[in-house]
Amino acid sequence: MLTVRTNLVRRVTAALDASPSRIPVLLGGCGSGRTTVLQQLRERLGRSSTQYIDVERTATTPERWLHAVIAAAPFPVQEPGHAGARQSFDAALEFFSRARTGAGEPVTFLLDEFLELRTFESFPGLRRVIHEFMDAITASPCRFVLSSRYVARSMRVLRDHASRFEIIQVPPLSLEEVTDMLGPAAPASIDLHEREHLAETVAAVSGGRPTYAAAIADELTTMREHGAAGSSDAISALAALLAPNARVARQCTFCYELRLHRARGYGALKAILDILGEEEGLTLTEI
Repeated sequence: MLTVRTNLVRRVTAALDASPSRIPVLLGGCGSGRTTVLQQLRERLGRSSTQYIDVERTATTPERWLHAVIAAAPFPVQEPGHAGARQSFDAALEFFSRARTGAGEPVTFLLDEFLELRTFESFPGLRRVIHEFMDAITASPCRFVLSSRYVARSMRVLRDHASRFEIIQVPPLSLEEVTDMLGPAAPASIDLHEREHLAETVAAVSGGRPTYAAAIADELTTMREHGAAGSSDAISALAALLAPNARVARQCTFCYELRLHRARGYGALKAILDILGEEEGLTLTEI
């Protein structure tokens, strides 16, 4: 369980509540905790008035993305009839402008990995998707929080709308947050000095990234439960997690392979695989 980033969540909500409201953009690499902060925001703001959208997972074709977004909306909405790529994207932008809660209030949208909308630029009539999206949300009465792992790309996109956006670089975990995350992972037999040293070591070897710190904490707990030697040794825990096919090794491989997925037409390929899985009942291996 990742620790609550209280200060970060407060900064985002302060930007949303400012007058005029600003659009926070959370920037940070893999494992920095951006998605967790968005999920915590959804709980804090209320699920009935907030919609979390995993753009990376749902952005295949504009038509399927529109359907996925509307189908997951926790407030009343009517899906438009069948349309092409251009019409579906326009309908999504209109949805982001007109969406209201059951009480008639504007909705807060949390868009994870918003730059993945660029996958739509391989479809006819959609060459400036990101710019159109930015223009739409800055003019919308709804509130938005965006996130991306691509810091430099995001900064280039946002520079034309700098006055409306608040760039928030997701900071590494503080020592107090690492200590809180370790919790039961720290053996009861060690004294306060050893606990502090363990937290400092975990903070250092994880780079302060919550995903890796949590993995080390879980590994330390597993080592202690199995009576392994060095159950308070963060270096040994990290070494185990970096073994072939171990938890952190898989996470690093996934993040590396994301860099290979930027090819033109990748969104269309994802859509084809999605359709084959949904309509033909095929697994990726079978495909």
